Amino acid sequence: MAESRIGLTMWSSVANRNSGTEFRDMWFIGCSGLVGGKSDCDDGGVVEKDPTGKYLRYDEVLGRGAFKTVYKAFDEVEGIEVAWCQVNIEDVLQSPEQLERLYSEVHLLKSLKHQNIVKFHNSWVDDKNKTINMITELFTSGSLRQYRKKHKNVDMKAIKNWARQILRGLHYLHSHNPPIIHRDLKCDN
Repeated sequence: MAESRIGLTMWSSVANRNSGTEFRDMWFIGCSGLVGGKSDCDDGGVVEKDPTGKYLRYDEVLGRGAFKTVYKAFDEVEGIEVAWCQVNIEDVLQSPEQLERLYSEVHLLKSLKHQNIVKFHNSWVDDKNKTINMITELFTSGSLRQYRKKHKNVDMKAIKNWARQILRGLHYLHSHNPPIIHRDLKCDN
């Protein structure tokens, strides 16, 4: 069964999982690790570990945004690849208010639990390197636009199903008090 998800970051992705297709469109701070193909990473390519030692970051860049870089990483406890998003605090924050807003958004992302919202695993601040780091699910098929360009003959039933799933994710976000607004929903995201 196809499954669609949205999340809260500037990245979007399309992924194949369990022979289904998932669409996720995300806003501001989260990350999904967008790539157009697969790569093989082994422990020899590890360049950083999180403070708990659970997550290993590889040097492979999956995407870059205005304020962040997304790397391929590995969760040693779960045995799965994940996305490791690094935000340089000095690049993003010009005031204490902006820092507080960033922390609030990370806290909000941690609280979201819905089948059509990208899974947010962990986050921490690296004071030494002045970064905020976030771990989310990893998706490798690109944006919805890229996926549709690659697969031109998708049945309308599947497209309607994707749309319903995206709407369920948006409904979940809008049902919060106050509502969570996506801000930039489009196929390229």
